[in-house]
Amino acid sequence: MPNFWNGMRTDTLWQLAERGLRAGLGFALSILIARTLGPVDFGLYSYALATIALFAFLGQAGLESLVIRELVRDPKRVVPILNGSLYLRSGGAVCAALGSIGAAMLFAPTETQSAVLIVCILSLSGLLQAGWVIESLLLANREFAEVAKTKILAYGFAAGLRVVALLLPSPLVYLAVATVLESLLCLVLLWRASHRQFAIGWSSVDKPDFKQIAALARLAMPMLLSAFTVAMYSRIDVFMLGRMLGYEAAGLYTAGTLLSEGFYLFPMAVMAAAGPRLAQLFMHDQAAFAHELHRVLRILSAIGLGIALAVTFLAPLVLPRLFGSTYAMASPVLQIHIWSTWAVFVSAVSDAYYINHDLRRLYLLKTAVAAIVNIGVNLVLIPRLGPVGAAWATLVAYSSSAIFFGALSPTTRPLFKMQLRAIMGIPSPHRIARSTKE
Repeated sequence: MPNFWNGMRTDTLWQLAERGLRAGLGFALSILIARTLGPVDFGLYSYALATIALFAFLGQAGLESLVIRELVRDPKRVVPILNGSLYLRSGGAVCAALGSIGAAMLFAPTETQSAVLIVCILSLSGLLQAGWVIESLLLANREFAEVAKTKILAYGFAAGLRVVALLLPSPLVYLAVATVLESLLCLVLLWRASHRQFAIGWSSVDKPDFKQIAALARLAMPMLLSAFTVAMYSRIDVFMLGRMLGYEAAGLYTAGTLLSEGFYLFPMAVMAAAGPRLAQLFMHDQAAFAHELHRVLRILSAIGLGIALAVTFLAPLVLPRLFGSTYAMASPVLQIHIWSTWAVFVSAVSDAYYINHDLRRLYLLKTAVAAIVNIGVNLVLIPRLGPVGAAWATLVAYSSSAIFFGALSPTTRPLFKMQLRAIMGIPSPHRIARSTKE
């Protein structure tokens, strides 16, 4: 499939350029923020971000991949699909803001007013991001360059604001304001790009079509519930640490996981570029789809393993030098948490199998199992091991979700076998059969 890979290389480069810049610049900013604020205030800031993340799935409404899929399958219904998605995401964003603020008021351990204020400001960002639905149109039409340039510009602008915020009194408040302004600028630029490329702008937004909204809601409901469970197992650790042990523990844990979480962007960028092309392959040639999925899986699995091994050995040397001696206790967290990166690399590719085979309910069950495992292990290990216990909980939850769950159902057992072959470097059966014929 040379055309598949030639086209995907360009798309992936744009995705990697945008997400790589965000990861690199974001990591540098996080180091600066952590060193400036110290573990306690950095923990408070991380706790506020985690609270927002727990409810952010409502603003996304589980629609990202589904909207792209629907736009690829039925390009004549662009406006109705986008309209319905916009209204769903807007309603969800309001619910997310109310939920985040309520959780901060009920559960913030200390300095409640500071946490609530920061959460209130950050929730405005979620309201603005509901309008990012137009990004799905650009991605469905492979306008990766437009999306990448928009996000690079918005993030670069916000990065400058964050640096200035650290020089001001009450930097936590201004850091939150910078996040809101980033979302606003990105919203404006995405709609401008859509209007320029497809003549679709704010004027295209019509009155709500409740039949279309209901149809999208039915399609998105399993993915919405799945997004909830993903939020629970990916962000509940910081929330639980802040609640159970205080902001300093949350700050140390966040510092220890920043590097490993930065690597998560790589497989997401690859699959964002590969997703539309894999969807087209699935519709026309499922054998070719399985072959290309296995190839991406094998490559990303090898990269994830290499990253995990390297960081495990380098963490005690690198992390204290980056964050300062006050964060030295975060090194064991990184050494454990980095292995979840391998599971994330495998999971990012495997999600394409669930989406294209329309296994929404199984996907929901998969993520629900991971959320339950993560919360349960956190409850047991956080009181005993603190931030290190939370890192172990994340590793166990991610591994059970990404790999081992697939073995439980006959429908996903082919994926599980594909994962094992990819992890062990064994070629796909499709490639073996083709080589035999040759």
